[in-house]
Amino acid sequence: MYGDGVDEPISPDLVRLRAALAERGRPARVVARTGSTNDDARAWAAQGAPHGAVIVADTQERGRGRHGRVWSSPPGDSLAISIVVRPRVAPSALPPLALVAGLAARRAIAARVEGAKVKWPNDVVLVTSGGGLRKIAGVLVEGSIAGARVESAIVGVGVNVARAEFPPELVDLATSLARAGATDLARLDRCALALDLLDALDDELAAWTLSPESIGARLSPHDALRGRAVILESGARGVADGIEADGRLRVRVGEGTVHAHAGEVRLVSV
Repeated sequence: MYGDGVDEPISPDLVRLRAALAERGRPARVVARTGSTNDDARAWAAQGAPHGAVIVADTQERGRGRHGRVWSSPPGDSLAISIVVRPRVAPSALPPLALVAGLAARRAIAARVEGAKVKWPNDVVLVTSGGGLRKIAGVLVEGSIAGARVESAIVGVGVNVARAEFPPELVDLATSLARAGATDLARLDRCALALDLLDALDDELAAWTLSPESIGARLSPHDALRGRAVILESGARGVADGIEADGRLRVRVGEGTVHAHAGEVRLVSV
Protein backbone atom coordinates (compact mmCIF):
# COMPACT_ATOMS: atom_id res chain seq x y z
CA MET A 1 0.00 0.00 0.00
CA TYR A 2 1.13 3.49 -0.78
CA GLY A 3 1.29 6.40 1.65
CA ASP A 4 2.29 5.35 5.16
CA GLY A 5 1.76 1.70 4.40
CA VAL A 6 -1.05 1.14 6.89
CA ASP A 7 -2.82 -2.05 5.85
CA GLU A 8 -6.44 -1.09 6.45
CA PRO A 9 -9.60 -1.70 4.43
CA ILE A 10 -10.96 1.28 2.54
CA SER A 11 -14.54 2.53 2.63
CA PRO A 12 -17.02 1.03 0.13
CA ASP A 13 -17.34 4.28 -1.85
CA LEU A 14 -13.57 4.39 -2.32
CA VAL A 15 -13.56 0.72 -3.34
CA ARG A 16 -15.98 1.73 -6.10
CA LEU A 17 -13.79 4.73 -6.95
CA ARG A 18 -10.73 2.51 -7.32
CA ALA A 19 -12.64 0.26 -9.72
CA ALA A 20 -14.04 3.22 -11.68
CA LEU A 21 -10.61 4.80 -12.12
CA ALA A 22 -9.15 1.47 -13.25
CA GLU A 23 -11.97 1.14 -15.79
CA ARG A 24 -11.14 4.60 -17.10
CA GLY A 25 -7.47 3.68 -17.36
CA ARG A 26 -6.42 6.46 -15.01
CA PRO A 27 -3.40 5.61 -12.84
CA ALA A 28 -4.58 5.78 -9.24
CA ARG A 29 -3.66 4.80 -5.72
CA VAL A 30 -6.58 4.68 -3.31
CA VAL A 31 -5.64 4.09 0.33
CA ALA A 32 -7.29 4.02 3.73
CA ARG A 33 -4.84 6.29 5.51
CA THR A 34 -1.80 8.38 4.75
CA GLY A 35 0.05 11.41 6.04
CA SER A 36 -0.61 13.70 3.08
CA THR A 37 -1.96 12.88 -0.37
CA ASN A 38 0.04 15.80 -1.77
CA ASP A 39 3.27 14.37 -0.36
CA ASP A 40 2.43 10.97 -1.82
CA ALA A 41 1.57 12.45 -5.21
CA ARG A 42 4.78 14.50 -5.26
CA ALA A 43 6.85 11.39 -4.55
CA TRP A 44 4.99 9.47 -7.24
CA ALA A 45 5.51 12.31 -9.73
CA ALA A 46 9.26 12.23 -9.01
CA GLN A 47 9.15 8.52 -9.88
CA GLY A 48 7.51 9.30 -13.23
CA ALA A 49 3.77 9.26 -12.55
CA PRO A 50 2.00 10.52 -15.68
CA HIS A 51 -0.24 13.54 -16.06
CA GLY A 52 -3.58 12.80 -14.44
CA ALA A 53 -2.36 10.23 -11.91
CA VAL A 54 -4.47 10.32 -8.74
CA ILE A 55 -3.96 9.67 -5.04
CA VAL A 56 -7.04 9.41 -2.80
CA ALA A 57 -7.12 8.66 0.92
CA ASP A 58 -10.02 7.84 3.22
CA THR A 59 -8.24 9.94 5.82
CA GLN A 60 -4.97 11.88 5.95
CA GLU A 61 -3.21 12.61 9.18
CA ARG A 62 -0.95 15.48 8.06
CA GLY A 63 -3.13 17.17 5.49
CA ARG A 64 -2.33 20.84 5.05
CA GLY A 65 -3.52 23.99 3.42
CA ARG A 66 -1.69 27.18 2.56
CA HIS A 67 1.00 28.41 4.95
CA GLY A 68 1.23 24.90 6.45
CA ARG A 69 -2.18 25.10 8.11
CA VAL A 70 -3.74 21.78 9.08
CA TRP A 71 -6.56 20.48 6.85
CA SER A 72 -8.57 18.05 8.93
CA SER A 73 -9.77 14.89 7.14
CA PRO A 74 -11.86 12.71 9.47
CA PRO A 75 -12.29 9.14 8.16
CA GLY A 76 -15.19 8.91 5.74
CA ASP A 77 -16.21 12.54 6.20
CA SER A 78 -14.15 14.25 3.51
CA LEU A 79 -12.63 13.77 0.09
CA ALA A 80 -8.83 14.05 0.13
CA ILE A 81 -7.51 13.83 -3.42
CA SER A 82 -4.29 14.89 -5.15
CA ILE A 83 -3.66 14.87 -8.88
CA VAL A 84 -0.36 14.93 -10.74
CA VAL A 85 -0.48 17.43 -13.59
CA ARG A 86 2.22 18.23 -16.08
CA PRO A 87 1.09 21.51 -17.65
CA ARG A 88 3.00 22.81 -20.64
CA VAL A 89 3.42 26.29 -19.24
CA ALA A 90 6.32 28.41 -18.07
CA PRO A 91 6.87 28.57 -14.29
CA SER A 92 5.71 32.19 -14.32
CA ALA A 93 2.32 31.03 -15.67
CA LEU A 94 1.71 28.50 -12.90
CA PRO A 95 0.03 30.66 -10.17
CA PRO A 96 -3.48 30.61 -11.72
CA LEU A 97 -3.52 26.79 -11.50
CA ALA A 98 -5.03 26.95 -7.99
CA LEU A 99 -7.92 28.98 -9.41
CA VAL A 100 -8.30 26.54 -12.31
CA ALA A 101 -8.59 23.73 -9.77
CA GLY A 102 -10.96 25.86 -7.72
CA LEU A 103 -13.27 26.20 -10.72
CA ALA A 104 -13.26 22.43 -11.13
CA ALA A 105 -14.02 21.80 -7.46
CA ARG A 106 -16.75 24.45 -7.56
CA ARG A 107 -18.43 22.72 -10.50
CA ALA A 108 -18.48 19.36 -8.74
CA ILE A 109 -19.82 20.91 -5.54
CA ALA A 110 -22.41 23.04 -7.36
CA ALA A 111 -23.95 19.86 -8.76
CA ARG A 112 -24.81 18.92 -5.16
CA VAL A 113 -25.59 22.13 -3.26
CA GLU A 114 -26.41 25.73 -4.11
CA GLY A 115 -24.27 28.80 -3.65
CA ALA A 116 -20.80 27.44 -4.52
CA LYS A 117 -18.25 30.12 -5.43
CA VAL A 118 -14.48 30.36 -5.80
CA LYS A 119 -12.81 32.53 -3.17
CA TRP A 120 -9.42 33.87 -4.19
CA PRO A 121 -6.80 32.53 -3.94
CA ASN A 122 -7.59 28.85 -3.30
CA ASP A 123 -10.90 28.14 -1.60
CA VAL A 124 -14.39 27.07 -2.59
CA VAL A 125 -17.08 28.57 -0.40
CA LEU A 126 -20.84 28.50 -0.07
CA VAL A 127 -22.69 31.79 0.12
CA THR A 128 -25.16 31.73 2.99
CA SER A 129 -28.65 33.21 2.91
CA GLY A 130 -27.29 36.19 4.83
CA GLY A 131 -24.48 36.74 2.35
CA GLY A 132 -21.72 35.21 4.47
CA LEU A 133 -19.10 32.80 3.15
CA ARG A 134 -18.45 29.31 4.52
CA LYS A 135 -15.47 27.30 3.30
CA ILE A 136 -16.39 23.89 1.93
CA ALA A 137 -13.22 23.02 -0.01
CA GLY A 138 -9.59 24.04 -0.24
CA VAL A 139 -6.98 23.72 -2.98
CA LEU A 140 -3.24 23.39 -2.50
CA VAL A 141 -0.97 23.48 -5.57
CA GLU A 142 2.70 22.59 -5.21
CA GLY A 143 4.95 22.81 -8.26
CA SER A 144 8.25 21.18 -9.14
CA ILE A 145 10.32 23.52 -11.30
CA ALA A 146 13.40 22.58 -13.30
CA GLY A 147 15.09 25.59 -14.88
CA ALA A 148 12.67 27.21 -17.29
CA ARG A 149 10.04 24.50 -17.23
CA VAL A 150 7.45 23.00 -14.91
CA GLU A 151 8.27 19.34 -14.35
CA SER A 152 5.03 18.67 -12.53
CA ALA A 153 2.49 20.23 -10.25
CA ILE A 154 0.43 18.57 -7.58
CA VAL A 155 -3.16 19.71 -7.32
CA GLY A 156 -4.52 18.78 -3.90
CA VAL A 157 -8.20 19.23 -3.15
CA GLY A 158 -9.97 18.65 0.15
CA VAL A 159 -13.76 18.72 0.27
CA ASN A 160 -15.86 18.58 3.43
CA VAL A 161 -18.46 15.96 2.52
CA ALA A 162 -20.35 14.31 5.37
CA ARG A 163 -18.88 16.24 8.27
CA ALA A 164 -21.65 17.33 10.61
CA GLU A 165 -19.69 19.09 13.35
CA PHE A 166 -16.79 21.56 13.44
CA PRO A 167 -14.74 22.86 16.36
CA PRO A 168 -15.92 26.19 17.82
CA GLU A 169 -13.24 28.22 16.03
CA LEU A 170 -14.46 26.92 12.64
CA VAL A 171 -18.20 26.63 13.10
CA ASP A 172 -18.84 30.09 11.59
CA LEU A 173 -16.18 29.70 8.90
CA ALA A 174 -16.62 26.20 7.48
CA THR A 175 -19.36 23.95 6.20
CA SER A 176 -19.84 20.64 4.41
CA LEU A 177 -22.13 19.13 1.80
CA ALA A 178 -24.12 17.49 4.58
CA ARG A 179 -24.51 20.71 6.58
CA ALA A 180 -25.51 22.56 3.42
CA GLY A 181 -28.41 20.22 2.76
CA ALA A 182 -26.94 17.36 0.70
CA THR A 183 -28.41 14.73 2.98
CA ASP A 184 -29.15 11.98 0.46
CA LEU A 185 -26.49 9.34 -0.10
CA ALA A 186 -26.15 10.07 -3.82
CA ARG A 187 -24.96 13.64 -3.19
CA LEU A 188 -22.61 12.52 -0.41
CA ASP A 189 -21.06 9.67 -2.39
CA ARG A 190 -17.32 10.33 -2.60
CA CYS A 191 -16.87 8.08 -5.63
CA ALA A 192 -19.24 10.19 -7.72
CA LEU A 193 -17.83 13.42 -6.28
CA ALA A 194 -14.24 12.46 -7.13
CA LEU A 195 -15.16 11.42 -10.68
CA ASP A 196 -17.07 14.66 -11.23
CA LEU A 197 -14.11 16.63 -9.87
CA LEU A 198 -11.64 14.86 -12.15
CA ASP A 199 -13.85 15.40 -15.20
CA ALA A 200 -14.21 19.08 -14.35
CA LEU A 201 -10.46 19.44 -13.77
CA ASP A 202 -9.71 17.86 -17.16
CA ASP A 203 -12.07 20.38 -18.78
CA GLU A 204 -10.72 23.39 -16.90
CA LEU A 205 -7.09 22.44 -17.56
CA ALA A 206 -7.83 22.08 -21.27
CA ALA A 207 -9.54 25.49 -21.39
CA TRP A 208 -6.72 27.15 -19.44
CA THR A 209 -4.01 25.58 -21.59
CA LEU A 210 -5.77 26.63 -24.78
CA SER A 211 -6.47 30.17 -23.56
CA PRO A 212 -4.60 31.14 -20.36
CA GLU A 213 -5.82 34.73 -20.57
CA SER A 214 -9.44 33.57 -20.26
CA ILE A 215 -9.19 32.49 -16.61
CA GLY A 216 -10.45 35.83 -15.33
CA ALA A 217 -13.54 35.69 -17.53
CA ARG A 218 -14.22 32.08 -16.58
CA LEU A 219 -13.97 32.96 -12.90
CA SER A 220 -16.07 36.12 -13.10
CA PRO A 221 -19.55 34.58 -12.61
CA HIS A 222 -18.24 32.43 -9.76
CA ASP A 223 -16.07 34.99 -7.94
CA ALA A 224 -17.03 35.04 -4.24
CA LEU A 225 -15.15 38.27 -3.51
CA ARG A 226 -16.15 40.50 -6.40
CA GLY A 227 -17.94 43.61 -5.16
CA ARG A 228 -17.14 42.90 -1.51
CA ALA A 229 -15.16 45.14 0.81
CA VAL A 230 -11.87 43.45 1.69
CA ILE A 231 -8.64 44.04 3.56
CA LEU A 232 -5.38 42.63 2.21
CA GLU A 233 -2.34 41.40 4.12
CA SER A 234 -0.67 44.69 3.22
CA GLY A 235 -3.38 46.50 5.17
CA ALA A 236 -4.92 48.00 2.05
CA ARG A 237 -8.71 48.24 2.17
CA GLY A 238 -10.89 48.37 -0.89
CA VAL A 239 -13.45 46.54 -2.97
CA ALA A 240 -12.55 43.33 -4.81
CA ASP A 241 -12.95 43.92 -8.53
CA GLY A 242 -12.19 40.63 -10.22
CA ILE A 243 -9.22 38.40 -11.02
CA GLU A 244 -6.60 39.01 -13.69
CA ALA A 245 -5.41 36.42 -16.21
CA ASP A 246 -2.22 35.91 -14.19
CA GLY A 247 -4.20 35.04 -11.06
CA ARG A 248 -3.82 38.37 -9.24
CA LEU A 249 -6.76 39.78 -7.30
CA ARG A 250 -7.76 43.25 -8.45
CA VAL A 251 -8.92 45.61 -5.70
CA ARG A 252 -10.29 49.14 -6.09
CA VAL A 253 -8.75 51.41 -3.49
CA GLY A 254 -10.06 54.94 -3.60
CA GLU A 255 -9.65 56.20 -7.15
CA GLY A 256 -6.98 53.63 -7.98
CA THR A 257 -6.41 49.91 -8.25
CA VAL A 258 -4.02 47.60 -6.44
CA HIS A 259 -3.26 43.96 -7.12
CA ALA A 260 -2.67 41.14 -4.65
CA HIS A 261 -0.35 38.39 -5.84
CA ALA A 262 -0.88 36.08 -2.86
CA GLY A 263 -1.79 36.12 0.80
CA GLU A 264 -4.86 36.37 2.97
CA VAL A 265 -7.96 38.37 2.18
CA ARG A 266 -10.52 39.20 4.84
CA LEU A 267 -13.99 40.54 4.35
CA VAL A 268 -14.64 43.80 6.18
CA SER A 269 -17.67 45.91 6.92
CA VAL A 270 -18.11 48.83 4.54
